[in-house]
Amino acid sequence: MSGTAIDLSLQLESSDTEVPIRSHDELLDVIREGLADGYTGELAVRGGSDVMAYVYLHAGRLAWVRCTTHRENLGDVLRRECGVSPAALQRAMTRCYETGEKFGEALTALGLVTTQTLRGALRQHITAHAAHMLAMAPDLRASFRPSSHRYGESLTFSFDEIPWQAARVTSRAVPAAEIAAMVRPCHDALGLLEGTRWCGLVDAQCGRCLVECHPRGVDVGLHVRTILDSVRPILSNPGRDREIEAVLQGRETTIAMRVFIRARVVAAIVGPGTTPNHLLTEALAGLTQAARLWQASHAVGHARPT
Repeated sequence: MSGTAIDLSLQLESSDTEVPIRSHDELLDVIREGLADGYTGELAVRGGSDVMAYVYLHAGRLAWVRCTTHRENLGDVLRRECGVSPAALQRAMTRCYETGEKFGEALTALGLVTTQTLRGALRQHITAHAAHMLAMAPDLRASFRPSSHRYGESLTFSFDEIPWQAARVTSRAVPAAEIAAMVRPCHDALGLLEGTRWCGLVDAQCGRCLVECHPRGVDVGLHVRTILDSVRPILSNPGRDREIEAVLQGRETTIAMRVFIRARVVAAIVGPGTTPNHLLTEALAGLTQAARLWQASHAVGHARPT
């Protein structure tokens, strides 16, 4: 462990104010050091004025990572990856209120998932939020607050059980400024199509948005979940195609998307059910260029984590 990490851990433990962290490597060292020293509490990491990440440590184990730029919750992962229905998730939440159990304990007590399945979903969830945390601007500040939350050891992790490197590959490979510059004009064009609800790029492997544009008040999580649910059959049986374009027409919603099989990235536009397919497909062209830029950058810079 680096001396810097030890010094920072001591500063965080003894300071009521935020301590500067100069790089993502230093942040990971602080997390590793806190786990090795058996810390219990919340490490709050600030990136800029309005982006926060929270790392929850429990008796030298990692219990949770949450970043405010990633909207997906554990229930979304369980629904998408494990087939747990919204009604079943609500049953678990009701049990939590009635018994005081943790969400994971309620899920397993009701027989909705096994502990092993839940642990795998939680690990995926933590990795996705870690990717967003490690995509924050490197000029970070952190503070530590001791706490006494209860977590079962079966649903906590050692530092090495989380694929931090995979999270860093995902976060660093996204040329966000370049992609956003291409998505913004696309979104401006979509403003001409009445009722357009969402457009962006989604990483289908971890379920996070790479970049997105949408009107205020839109339920982003709902649209992203719908896209991920729609693309799962395509990714599970892609054939020989490298790219697949599809338009999914519903009574209330139409989704136009292009799926990049190797990169497991989806460019998608969500509009009302009355939107003509050819207009959505034309508008999708700008997002498709952005997705290809992302794919090219990823292929040059890093291998896709498996």
